[in-house]
Amino acid sequence: MSLKASISGVRGIVGESLTPPIIFHYVMAFASIMKEGKILIGRDSRISGEVIANFVKSTLNSAGRDVVDIGIVPTPVVLFGVKENDFAGGIIITASHNPEQWNALKFVNSKGKFISPEEFNLLQQKYNERKFSFSTYKNLGRMSSDAEIVKFHRKKILDFIDKKSIENKNFKVALDTVNGAGGDSSIDLLQELGCKIKDINTEPTGIFAHPPEPTPKNLTELSELIKKEDIDVGFALDPDGDRLVIADEKGCVISEELTLALCVKHYLSNYEKTDVVINLSTSRVIEDVAKEYGCKVARVPTGEINVTEEMEKIGSTIGGEGNGGIIAYKINKCRDALVGIALILEMLAKTNKKLSEIIKQLPEYTLIKEKIEGENIDFAKVESSIKEIFKNEKIDTRDGIRVDFSDKWVLIRKSNTEPIVRIFAEAKTQSLAYELIEKVKNITQISTD
Repeated sequence: MSLKASISGVRGIVGESLTPPIIFHYVMAFASIMKEGKILIGRDSRISGEVIANFVKSTLNSAGRDVVDIGIVPTPVVLFGVKENDFAGGIIITASHNPEQWNALKFVNSKGKFISPEEFNLLQQKYNERKFSFSTYKNLGRMSSDAEIVKFHRKKILDFIDKKSIENKNFKVALDTVNGAGGDSSIDLLQELGCKIKDINTEPTGIFAHPPEPTPKNLTELSELIKKEDIDVGFALDPDGDRLVIADEKGCVISEELTLALCVKHYLSNYEKTDVVINLSTSRVIEDVAKEYGCKVARVPTGEINVTEEMEKIGSTIGGEGNGGIIAYKINKCRDALVGIALILEMLAKTNKKLSEIIKQLPEYTLIKEKIEGENIDFAKVESSIKEIFKNEKIDTRDGIRVDFSDKWVLIRKSNTEPIVRIFAEAKTQSLAYELIEKVKNITQISTD
């Protein structure tokens, strides 16, 4: 069964593992654990989104909850809206980077953050118990909309950065939002920053023009567009607009790991010196960048809420995940691709350098990411084998199992969002990273074939 329920949401294939009864019971469970008040709803552009959103809203109304629906918007807009407008919580209907047949419910608490592991455990308990209360006809919830939240989110970004420095450059920007939720919001932001836009795949049709994960191999169309036009920088988003990948003026699509590295470097040099929070699968380049500014790096298990909770705990104001997720805590308490776009443009404006020149200043690593399909892998056996072979190295088991060497690292973990196991390996060269992955596969007797 492809249903995946975790702090990253309840996600599955529509009509197979994600069915109306499952949606109904999870939404009722969520309504029962949130404080009194309105619930904010948003979604990405998937074909199944409207049907699911209508079902979610009716379910919440039957539980006596008023609902504000802001339609097709980037995920970070919903989290921002909950935080800034004192909603009791939020639900986002999106399966992020998963293929079109998938969809999901992502749950947001009253702080404008995804629900914590503790809140998820309570949600799961209520879901399993299925003892819900329904409202009488006099106390049913009501539905409304709010077009201002998207505008307030954009204003918060524009007020934070040096807008004038970007406007003065008249940047020419290429944009690909894979027919997801981020097209209109990205275009509006870029226009307010005085950019000239060449956009592709920005209509929110939900029919993805290419595989939805914003990785270099999926962005050849963006690369070709940049090569044909006199483009300063290219931006690509995932379907729900929380992850950002950038391309330089030559059409070279940069590893998603470097999106965060560039934003962290710019933030530490232009805003404030602060410790940085990243997850266990993020590149070491962040550690090198932070060290340059006398800042420390804290690593946490994968899951955006783990990053934001640690940021709040230690007072960090910049962090994120190496999949292109930037969290600038003073703007929004979540990964936000639009924040990343603004910081990258501000960096280009203030340094007066081309992106390819700035990239060359970063430490060089090669991070290889592989995934193994299937749910029947004996992960306990895998972990035991790795611990035995690498017993003299630094081992972290908070999120799968990560082994750190003096000059490289490897991590193997179950995905929170897909029925797969992921393997990450980073080293100074591609050959060393692949060698490390092959060694782990041989030790654990698993294969990516």
